[in-house]
Amino acid sequence: METIKAEIVDAAGKIVTEAGIDFLTTENLATKMGVDYQTLHNHFKNDAGILNFLLISLKQEIKILINDAESSKKSPDDELELLFESMFSLFIKKPYYLSLVISVEEGNMGNRTKRSLKSIKRVISIYLTKIIDKGKDGEIFKTKRAPNVLVNSIMGSFRSFMNQENLMNKLVRDLKMIRKNPEYL
Repeated sequence: METIKAEIVDAAGKIVTEAGIDFLTTENLATKMGVDYQTLHNHFKNDAGILNFLLISLKQEIKILINDAESSKKSPDDELELLFESMFSLFIKKPYYLSLVISVEEGNMGNRTKRSLKSIKRVISIYLTKIIDKGKDGEIFKTKRAPNVLVNSIMGSFRSFMNQENLMNKLVRDLKMIRKNPEYL
């Protein structure tokens, strides 16, 4: 079962990376995977189901990164650095996650999809608040700002940084599409 999930994530990720999130449809996914449309349609009633599936996969990966950072037994500042280096690495290896997050934030997605993204942000926010509190208690973080203000600032900065990476990925994707089809843009 895990192999099938990984194949779906991989194929869906390739579609997003190669053509963009707008091309992530059940039909395109079936074609990319070399399976019958109806087979996938039994799993995903609509295209939003694929997006939610990818968001669930991203959430699982982020939970693993958080667990790894927590179990590293590093100081709070080093633990935060480890987490963000790991998240950066994840988004570099799997740029489709980055495109997905930004598209859901900026696009007209369904409520279920938006709730899935909020759930991911909540997991990250809870962890960041915990590690910031730990750092303040240990006087590693000396700021008087409330943890929620710091969490929002950290997440906003990371998102801005990753948005630049996403724009670069889009530029590369557009250049590849122009080579294939001069009528693309």
